[in-house]
Amino acid sequence: MPWFENIKNSLGKKQLLARTPKSVPLQSMPDYSKIQDIAIVYPAGNAEQEDQVQEFAGHLRAQGKKVFLMGFLNQKELGEKRHLHIQSQYFWREYLGFLNLPIKEKLAGFIKQPFDLLINLCPDFNLPILALCAYSEAGLKIAPHSKEAEPFHQILIDSQSNNLLELGIQMENYLLLITPNPQKV
Repeated sequence: MPWFENIKNSLGKKQLLARTPKSVPLQSMPDYSKIQDIAIVYPAGNAEQEDQVQEFAGHLRAQGKKVFLMGFLNQKELGEKRHLHIQSQYFWREYLGFLNLPIKEKLAGFIKQPFDLLINLCPDFNLPILALCAYSEAGLKIAPHSKEAEPFHQILIDSQSNNLLELGIQMENYLLLITPNPQKV
């Protein structure tokens, strides 16, 4: 029943907009070289895209950054092939309420973590990922440009890429470009 899910997503989006504080506008851009703790939120379930996310995370870790991954699986259970790791976790439908919004108490460890940067690598509308980003206490949030993402991210980039590695590199390059004193990475 995709029409029922569409209704739940529509109502969930309205509730998210009504009950979640909007992102605080940037007063000044932080120096990218000083950003250390990074969270990457992404749609999980596609092996090729998950490899792209892992490659991007490895690229950031090679720069000395601490990277935490949070993937959303649009399924009822985690599954046997997936394993939770200290730097990589998943959330799935069990973590969502009736309107497809994450239950804050179940993801409080992630939400309360004061990441320097949250990177939303979801190129398409995904209510659970959007809401998790909105709930996050990360200092700076960046996402692909969309009307839905505007209220909850300080930086939005235009990108037509569905390749999550490319999208992540584009976001990093944009952050480097607007950093007050850019340093080559």
